[in-house]
Amino acid sequence: MVRAYEEYLKHPSDVFYVKAVVHQMNVMAERMWSALDDIEREEYGRLTTASEFRRYLVERHCRDFQLVWDVDDAHKHVELSRKSAVISSADQSGTVTWGGAIGSAPLGAAPIAGTVEEFIFKTNDGSEVKARIVLHNVMEMWKSMLG
Repeated sequence: MVRAYEEYLKHPSDVFYVKAVVHQMNVMAERMWSALDDIEREEYGRLTTASEFRRYLVERHCRDFQLVWDVDDAHKHVELSRKSAVISSADQSGTVTWGGAIGSAPLGAAPIAGTVEEFIFKTNDGSEVKARIVLHNVMEMWKSMLG
């Protein structure tokens, strides 16, 4: 997961790297769940499935993990029917381009009159969330949980 995140940071608007890190961050929940013994699982509130563990991560550690979970599953299944999903379709993520005029991009983000390409996740309510912020937050969650 760390390597996937580091590679993503080098190519933040490349769909391949975004999908790779999203997948690795989501799969880490499965790996962690599988590694827990029964006593450790009880510490997480008597959870019985990896899906319940993912819900626990969203509710107790990092709301942005829901986006990682949904984007990964949507890219795998194309459409999601899970009621808790905030992203339900594979086409709700991709790059947007902005800029093109002096002053339209943050200082240092693009050359004068340049453009910036940003990967975003578009939620079911129409909000656009920057992938870089979500992935940073989820990486921080994993760092704090895994030490």
